Amino acid sequence: MNQIKEQWGRLIQFFSKLSVQADSTQQIVIHEFVAAIKEAQANNLLLDPSDRELFVELLTITSQEIERGAHLLYVMSKTYFDVSSEYMIGQITASGNLILLQTDTERSTYLRSLSQNTTSTSIRVTSLAQERHQEYTTRNRARRAEYERFLTQLALEDLEGNVG
Repeated sequence: MNQIKEQWGRLIQFFSKLSVQADSTQQIVIHEFVAAIKEAQANNLLLDPSDRELFVELLTITSQEIERGAHLLYVMSKTYFDVSSEYMIGQITASGNLILLQTDTERSTYLRSLSQNTTSTSIRVTSLAQERHQEYTTRNRARRAEYERFLTQLALEDLEGNVG
């Protein structure tokens, strides 16, 4: 039972982190992205090439943060859903069977089995979390490379436009 309580506490921490991440992403959108757009509108989008380059870089950085935050929220919520549906619900339901057992021996045997299952589940959940973390990290690297290619292409186009 203590392991179930511990896992439940971890879920509460998870939701707290999820809430903080959602707030952080919202603040990025509101303060950085929208502010950059308003600044461009206030300047009637008449930017010289160096200002344009700075503006594009700021928007790119902000876009990366928004995308990274959104992807993190997705990975976290998907992981929670998968853990809940595959592992937690069954364990919580199974612990209700304890009430139906008649003898202390049956209850002790059942609790040992539940403890072993909880340990096994904990190992699988840890493995799933590590796998998802690796997927998240890989996706972030790919996204960063994609943005760098975009900025390089944009710089080349600007250079061609200025030279040609």
